[in-house]
Amino acid sequence: MMLLHKSARSLLSLEMQFHSKTHVSYLVSGYDGSAIEYPHLYKLVLSEWTIDVPHRKPSTGNKHIPFPKLKQLSVDMEYPFSDETLFKGNSRTLECLMMRLDPITIDMLRTSDTFANGQYAKLRNVSVKSLDPFSEVQSISDYIYTSFVLKISPALQVFIDNAVLMDHSKLSFFHKCPNLTGLRILNLPEMTVHMSSLVPLLKSLRQLEAVECKYILDDLGMTADCVRSTYYPLSTRLKFLSLAAYEDACDDVFRSIVLLALVCPALMRCHMPHDWREKFNSYVDSTIESFSLYQDRLSAIKYIEYKV
Repeated sequence: MMLLHKSARSLLSLEMQFHSKTHVSYLVSGYDGSAIEYPHLYKLVLSEWTIDVPHRKPSTGNKHIPFPKLKQLSVDMEYPFSDETLFKGNSRTLECLMMRLDPITIDMLRTSDTFANGQYAKLRNVSVKSLDPFSEVQSISDYIYTSFVLKISPALQVFIDNAVLMDHSKLSFFHKCPNLTGLRILNLPEMTVHMSSLVPLLKSLRQLEAVECKYILDDLGMTADCVRSTYYPLSTRLKFLSLAAYEDACDDVFRSIVLLALVCPALMRCHMPHDWREKFNSYVDSTIESFSLYQDRLSAIKYIEYKV
């Protein structure tokens, strides 16, 4: 740590993996308790190698601003401080944030108004994960969790949420949130999305270009002709769809992709497991036979990119 402290004022990028969280305090404090600052640091990546027993988290004084120029922050571990140390003084510079969330961290950041009043105006890219992927961010209601993460920035363009608890009903929070009007990429790899939730989302988020989810299931109960006549054009910006599924595909998933293609004229690319390709192309062929009017549109999505 002594070498780190000596070079702190000249560092531009820093990646640290802690073997023990008891060492975290030395990131911002010298052995004598003096404040350590990184006036030129633009990228900070923190992670941990082991899981410690519970410990008392350190904090910094109100006048101590360790990372005033930070642009990229990744906290791939339990948030290591008891206060907003990592966010002090960089509300005008932070552009990209990845962090793991737990109830204590969310409560601390909400109580301290860290992200209040739209002060992180340059923060365009946000990625969040559960601290414990099997805990479902225990004891946090859907409303508190979702309203918190969606209000981190007033100008989100890329949002990624890997929380296992994600349920398709949460999409209603997305299209009601004014912070997301400029959202271009929405990545929810653990969520199974229903068409009844996706349709209003695409209607309200007019800049959305790419969506990733686990599955898309059709629950509209409408024919292809009816969907086309009711919703076309649903989105003129949506170009890319990615399915993060790992189970076998079903016709319901393929039907949802076809319906989206019929109402989203720019949708040309779809990533899916490679072993779905033959089944999907066969489904599209049979659909073209039934709806020859849409042959050109459906043929365009038949030859698309696949995950390997």
